[in-house]
Amino acid sequence: MAASAPPVADTKKPAPQPLEKKGGKDGAGATGQKAPQATPAPKAGGDKAADKGGGAGKGASQAPADKPVTPQQRVDRMAVRARLDVSQPGDATEREADQVAEKVTRELSDPSAKGAQGGQPGQQPLQIQRRAANPQQVARAPAATDTKAASNAPPPPPPATVQADEVRHQIAQSPGVRDPQERLKAQAGKGEPLPEALRGKLENAFGRDLSGVRLHTDTDANELARDYSAQAFTVGHDIYFASGRFDPATPGGMNLLAHELTHVAQQGPGVQRKPAAAAAAAPAAGSSAAGAVDHAAKTINIPVLQVPSYSRKAAAIPQPLALPRNPTRPSDQRQVFATGIQATGGYSDAVKKNLDTKRGVKNARTGKMVHVVQPKSSETYFIGEADSLAAKMALPRWNKAGAFSSYDVDHIREMQLGGSNTLDNMELLDSSANRSSGSLIHGEIVSKINAAIQPEVGAGKHWKKAPDVKKVQSEYQVTFAATSPTLKVAGNSGNFWSVNDVSTGEHAKATKTLTAAQINAKKLVGDETHLTLYPRAGGGGAHVIPWKPDTNTPGAFGGKGIFKNFIATGITYAPGAGGTITGTKKFGKDLLEEKTVSWKLSEMEGLDYTVYVDKASVLASMGTATLPGMSPITFSEVDLDDHGALGATGVLRPSLPLLDGLEIDITVADDQVWLSKTFSGPELALPGPVQVMSSTLTVAAGTGGLKVDGDVDYEITKLGKGRISGMGSFGGGKGAGFGIKGNFELDKTVFDGEARIEAGYENEAFWAKGHLSIAEGKVQGIQSASIDAAFAQDTFSATGTVVPKMPAVESATLGIEYSEAAGLKFAGDLAFKGNPLISEGKLHVEAQQPPGGAGFKVKGTGSAKPNIPGLASELTASYDDGAFVASFSGAYHKGMMAGQVNVGVTNCSVDEQGNLGGLADPLAPLTVYGSGSATLKIAPWLQATAGIRFSPTGEVTVSGEIGLPGNIELFPRQEVDKTLFNLSTQIPIVPGVVAEVGGNLKAKAGFGPGVLDQLRLGIEYNPAQEENTHITGDAHVKVPGDAGLRLAARAGIGLGITGASATGGIELGGALGIDGAAEAGVHVDWTPRTGLAIEAEAAFSAQPKFKFDVSGYVSVKALGFEVYDNRWELAAFEMGSDLKFGVRFPVKYKEGEAFNVSLDDVEFEVPDVDPGAMVEQLGDRIF
Repeated sequence: MAASAPPVADTKKPAPQPLEKKGGKDGAGATGQKAPQATPAPKAGGDKAADKGGGAGKGASQAPADKPVTPQQRVDRMAVRARLDVSQPGDATEREADQVAEKVTRELSDPSAKGAQGGQPGQQPLQIQRRAANPQQVARAPAATDTKAASNAPPPPPPATVQADEVRHQIAQSPGVRDPQERLKAQAGKGEPLPEALRGKLENAFGRDLSGVRLHTDTDANELARDYSAQAFTVGHDIYFASGRFDPATPGGMNLLAHELTHVAQQGPGVQRKPAAAAAAAPAAGSSAAGAVDHAAKTINIPVLQVPSYSRKAAAIPQPLALPRNPTRPSDQRQVFATGIQATGGYSDAVKKNLDTKRGVKNARTGKMVHVVQPKSSETYFIGEADSLAAKMALPRWNKAGAFSSYDVDHIREMQLGGSNTLDNMELLDSSANRSSGSLIHGEIVSKINAAIQPEVGAGKHWKKAPDVKKVQSEYQVTFAATSPTLKVAGNSGNFWSVNDVSTGEHAKATKTLTAAQINAKKLVGDETHLTLYPRAGGGGAHVIPWKPDTNTPGAFGGKGIFKNFIATGITYAPGAGGTITGTKKFGKDLLEEKTVSWKLSEMEGLDYTVYVDKASVLASMGTATLPGMSPITFSEVDLDDHGALGATGVLRPSLPLLDGLEIDITVADDQVWLSKTFSGPELALPGPVQVMSSTLTVAAGTGGLKVDGDVDYEITKLGKGRISGMGSFGGGKGAGFGIKGNFELDKTVFDGEARIEAGYENEAFWAKGHLSIAEGKVQGIQSASIDAAFAQDTFSATGTVVPKMPAVESATLGIEYSEAAGLKFAGDLAFKGNPLISEGKLHVEAQQPPGGAGFKVKGTGSAKPNIPGLASELTASYDDGAFVASFSGAYHKGMMAGQVNVGVTNCSVDEQGNLGGLADPLAPLTVYGSGSATLKIAPWLQATAGIRFSPTGEVTVSGEIGLPGNIELFPRQEVDKTLFNLSTQIPIVPGVVAEVGGNLKAKAGFGPGVLDQLRLGIEYNPAQEENTHITGDAHVKVPGDAGLRLAARAGIGLGITGASATGGIELGGALGIDGAAEAGVHVDWTPRTGLAIEAEAAFSAQPKFKFDVSGYVSVKALGFEVYDNRWELAAFEMGSDLKFGVRFPVKYKEGEAFNVSLDDVEFEVPDVDPGAMVEQLGDRIF
């Protein structure tokens, strides 16, 4: 919007005096054009001339152009003149403007004129003097019809100044006066630009850019021009025209426009183009360029709202603009307007003033005059008595030229923008413009709020999904910092009636009162020969139906043509009682389904044979209607227009699943339907897993049928996102109906390459179909995919091929599935292909979106048979987003080893200890990992537990120390006895008595069991290479042993008797014993080939004492039998301390051979014992 200039140069063309009428009382002239009249020149220094808009010329009149100046208007103008000077006729600026206007008009009417002067279009700009702006001086312009005289007159003296105190006093004494200067400020920059084609011609003529010029031709402009008694005036870049004065199609109108454009140029070096906006400041934290949302304060601040470009609407909107939180949509605005107009003081009299009460026909029943009023350019009529006509004409349906025109009651400041449903905020506006304006504003509000809150929508943000805009508006104070009048509405926004126009009877000036002759000639009032039918209680277009008074039935008549899109099938009527009309009501362009109706006919003003259709019966007969493709309509108001076309308002309640449960306001005008609603996301209901994320979808119906505009952003759970846009229209063909089409984008992190996805909503169902592909590298585990997918009737279907890419599996085709819970899923069974580590097996894989994640992840489970020595059980296989693992935990047996292991095959990394790591490369070759413990029976004498580890190729190795039992028995206990010497003799003493002396020395030893203990063995073992197993280490051999000597001596006297003997004596015995263990350190070196061999020598010795015992004995033998024998322990003694006794023997062990100690191998270390001396010593001790 161009910035408004301060009202410092109010340059204007004065208004002509009232136009003379030509061609009769009705003012019908030969050309129909009204010629402006010259106005008198102002008196020097006088305000009287200034008030009347003086000018030079003959036949001057002091009356203003439109109507006499009231005291209030005079004060209004004076308030402006206290600050603004108006250019005066004959001053330099006005003379220059006249000259330029004449030149431009001549050149545009005769393009050769410019060329004859040697100029090229647009090359040499007109030389226009720039006039410095002075806020205290305003000069007058001469009349447009006498520029020559004005140009030759000397400049008049400056006008007198009205004292400010006087002006303020007069304003204060005149309540309700609105300061025109304030009105100018409000209007600045809000007019319409020059029409494109016209602007091109004028820019060529003036040689400068005129894009910033704004034209004001509305009611406010007319009132302001009237306040200045001017045809037109210029302030800055804004040109204000009196009603009907902007008419560039005529020479006079073009001259006036050129004159005012010259004033625009005078106030600056040409109209400059709007400079580029400075770089916008960076949005504050928590805000975006689209707006700032403050959840704590519950406010949404948005920079700008686009509004309709016509100035009346734009000027009525405050800036900043705070939207109402819960705007209402009244349906009684027509009633408010009509009753308000009728209640305005002077309205009825103003209408009657334009009524020729002498014209009309008398009502035979009442005797009163009934008048027929006709808009001057329309074949419609208003019938009634003088007092009733004003009410019937309170909602005019004709324009200022008297031609038929459809109007809506428009809220100048829209209710949705905070306007009120009161008369002072209303006008009658061209129906198309009004309906377009409301729809555009609503769509703009929804769009701007959606854009402002968008940064706050999404996972982890204030709103998870886009909220309903209506709900947001009710909870937050939405404020627009500024408005921009840039929205172009349909229809003609300049076609309107203001409240002032109607309340003062201006609209009645475009009508005429018919004479009785005219009424009868057109059969506008019925009689016994014809029935005159009107569509409305106020009148409208008349339809004459032949009538048979004797039967009270119609004569021959065509069913068509009575009313628009209506085929009559029957009419009844009885004077004083009314009647009915029945038929089929159709709608243009097949907008609504046709209905069979019966309407009541009531008599017009009590006139016989003059009837109208009762409005209530029309509403009752219509009740509901059906909009093809969008379901039933319930009407709240139905009426017929002046031509019998049905007009109705109601509510559309769509049965479409997409719009289920919603209500849309709808207006029907027979062959036109107007409805408009912009749907927010939560209002729309798409089926199944289809979720609406946000929406600017606008469903609108107008002259061209149903239109569906805007977008719906949606998401199919775990599949992708898309947007569908309006494409629907209906009317004029079967099968046409509501529909939207768009696209669907699957997850781009997954799908790429070829993708042809379309989506839409047609025939009450959502659908999507297309082709999609997955390229290599997009999804771990999938090499490629080619899929034809479709979504219809809440069901997803897909066909195609998905080729996996995983270690050790055969290529195969995966099936395609979809569910709302799981999303899109590829699934199938894959077979393992033979490889060094896995021989066979199957893997069931599924590819789908992880919970809460994006993209696709491939997972699988199955089983596999390993190619690993010692493993006979199946491996449990899994695949997870590129990581393959087939593992086993259980028994392992191979060679001399048996135990428990945890082992697996993987493409993941494995550390030096054989532990499973993370995924490094999904295509890495498979390797084996794992560990465990096993019992190794290395030799018959050796069984141990060892830790084992699997190599990447699957071989098992045992390396390091092995755990062994506490000791290992090499051989059992063995004993050795050895007699060193014997002594036995008898010495006869006397017959029968002998001396017996005997003795011996014996050695005895015991060995074993022999054991290996304190073993520390290291092993290198591979079941696949058992022949290379090697065990080395050290051990301790321990052989427990004991040994002893026994020395015995015996002496006594024997009795020799034939057949019997008896001996007695003393026995002397001594024992020397030791206990110990033979110990030796040995080195172990074992291989399966050599086995275990141990060689060592064991020995133990001691210095014990002999322990002697003394005992007596008696032994009696007879006939070879022992008759008596007894012993007595008499005493025991120890002797000797320097005796050394020991044993030495070899320890030899070879695996596979029995352990044996030969007596030949045992050596005793025997002390030197003298039995005699020992006996002697013993005797000394004993005796």
